[in-house]
Amino acid sequence: MNINNFHNSEDLNIFNKAKNFIEQNKRFAVSTVISTWGSSPRPIGSQMLVSEDNEIVGSVSGGCIEGSVIQTSLDIINGSQPRVLNFGVSDEKAWEVGLTCGGKISVYIERDFDFLHLLDEMIEKINSRTPFCIIKDIKEHKNHLYLNSIEKSKNQNIKSIFKNINLSSNGMTEDKNNFVRIFLPKIKIIIIGAVHIAQHLETLCSECGFFVDIVDPRESFATKERFKIGELINLWPEEYFERNIIDERTAVVLLTHDPKIDDQGIHAALNSNAFYIGCLGSKRTHSKRLGRLKDAGFNDKQLNRIHGPIGLDISAKSPAEISVSIMAQIIQIQNKLEAL
Repeated sequence: MNINNFHNSEDLNIFNKAKNFIEQNKRFAVSTVISTWGSSPRPIGSQMLVSEDNEIVGSVSGGCIEGSVIQTSLDIINGSQPRVLNFGVSDEKAWEVGLTCGGKISVYIERDFDFLHLLDEMIEKINSRTPFCIIKDIKEHKNHLYLNSIEKSKNQNIKSIFKNINLSSNGMTEDKNNFVRIFLPKIKIIIIGAVHIAQHLETLCSECGFFVDIVDPRESFATKERFKIGELINLWPEEYFERNIIDERTAVVLLTHDPKIDDQGIHAALNSNAFYIGCLGSKRTHSKRLGRLKDAGFNDKQLNRIHGPIGLDISAKSPAEISVSIMAQIIQIQNKLEAL
């Protein structure tokens, strides 16, 4: 199975648009990439909506493939049965159908009413950063939503689906009867300290598709003139962490060099499920920081979670270079966790 399992703006856009179609009394069909082999411009789990008046949202491929999917979607809206379309092309024909080189792609197209009963719940789960999965029964044309307690399901058929499946990945079950799409919250980066490095890091977060909060009690630092992308929060870290849940899809980056501010954030981060904690400063600064944290009662196992000095060692000097080293380290650690 391929991994492409993050809540993202594209998912939310698809689901919200589906709600708009319902409010406008528009019929529509939902297409989902359920398997790929070789080259594919869109990953497994990608979706596209086609309405009865030919309004299209999202994408499952491109070229001739997408044209065929759109036509089949219109047929299904008009009464045809849901189905799986399989496309396979050679390297020579790849560009004509939207593939970068030869490969295979399978797309499942279903009716709107097979999907609607879960729509509000899916939107709520994404907005609340709650992990969930959708099981599409390809034979029966039904959708099921499950949280992390899937194994507690009373539905024996659903329980059997999960006996031999990797719940960190999207893909078809071995019997090819069910497609499983895992939705995990989008990565969130919490930057403590609205300093110059944070301005560059904010941009990188956006480019990588991450949410970003910039937290700094100093209102003269955290201004809309200096930060135009992330959420600006003029609170002390302790207050911020009291009001926000820090889950395992969250990274905490501490940049102020001021123990009065940073140490509050470190304490909260060490008591959270954040997958990454990084602190700016030299080795000498970090040694002093660890001493303060030990005095505060943190043990070596907890302190080993902190990356300090922050970032990969690329001999970075400028704020822009330091921000690149930080983002590279965050991505490296997250990708290693995804591969486990």
